[in-house]
Amino acid sequence: MAAAQTLVRIFPQLGDSLFLSLAELPTPLERIPRLENGAARFIKREDRTSPIYGGNKVRTLEGLFAHARRRGAQRIWSMGAFGSNHAIASAFHAPRVGLKTGALIFPQPPTRTAQNNARALVALGSEIRTMPHAAFLPVAALRERFRHQGDYLMLPGGASPRGVVGHVSAALELEAQLREIPPQQHPKRVILAVGSGCTTAGLLLGFALAERLSLGEGRAFRAPIVHAVRVTPFPITSPANILRLAHSTARFLEPALGECVRFRPIDLARRLYIDREHFGGGYGKPLRKRGAEARRAFESSDLPFLDEVYAEKSGAAFLALAQALPDEPLLYWATRAPQPLPIPPPKALHAAPGAVRRFLAAKPIRR
Repeated sequence: MAAAQTLVRIFPQLGDSLFLSLAELPTPLERIPRLENGAARFIKREDRTSPIYGGNKVRTLEGLFAHARRRGAQRIWSMGAFGSNHAIASAFHAPRVGLKTGALIFPQPPTRTAQNNARALVALGSEIRTMPHAAFLPVAALRERFRHQGDYLMLPGGASPRGVVGHVSAALELEAQLREIPPQQHPKRVILAVGSGCTTAGLLLGFALAERLSLGEGRAFRAPIVHAVRVTPFPITSPANILRLAHSTARFLEPALGECVRFRPIDLARRLYIDREHFGGGYGKPLRKRGAEARRAFESSDLPFLDEVYAEKSGAAFLALAQALPDEPLLYWATRAPQPLPIPPPKALHAAPGAVRRFLAAKPIRR
């Protein structure tokens, strides 16, 4: 069953209206015995946020859908690439709360994962608008805002304070789970893919808040380094952009939480590391050899499937760190939804925008 976010349980003054319940929480925290050759190895199963369609975006949507409903919106728009996980998550979950969906999307390299997502977006009946490049997003968003003034537009990946707060809560949730584990085994680094920066900013702020709260309650929790593996280019995944998003989320929460959520940017910056070594050839392009090795290693360890756009890159980074830091406890933040995706009927596919049909017909890049 869906459960209340940890953030609201700790701070009930935030009120029940901050989130619309979509996720099944808490998500499991598991050990990875096959990768332990010394220090502890963990995985946070964000892939299991929902049996309908899981992954990290479910937490993002809880805050954004709540705001859209309070504003009386009938349709909610996502923005991103043709294979946007955020757009797919929205298309799956918006009907649960009475919202229609739309997607403003732009091209990306054709991979099987991206094509499967674009195909599912058509099958789920989202209203689709395409543009030739991401640079056209602001114009497209303004056009839709004037065309449908009652609709609600989300930023790419949901990267706004109302989308980030779900991941602040996820960090507090993890701290609560770690209380059952000796402090010396607590992860020193949390490794995840960073695309829009929404999850990364939330974890960065949430871990800092969890450390502050634990000190006040006499517990020993040390905020881990958020090791964010770049999958989208600069400046989207620049440290400055992520810190700005974390700071704006803290300001959003401050009226209810007060000084406990105030942090100096330099203190948050010390806990953020942007991994550029596993970006590969660019956004949407497979990591090739290292990505394939990571996928096989995860499969042999009964870990979640790694897609070539996001998870192979973060998975490869996690495995490299596990070898380079044998005495340092590590945690992998699994963000990929595992559910099979729907296939549109021929009639719906024929009615899709021409740019989407051409994208689906393109030969996918080989891993």
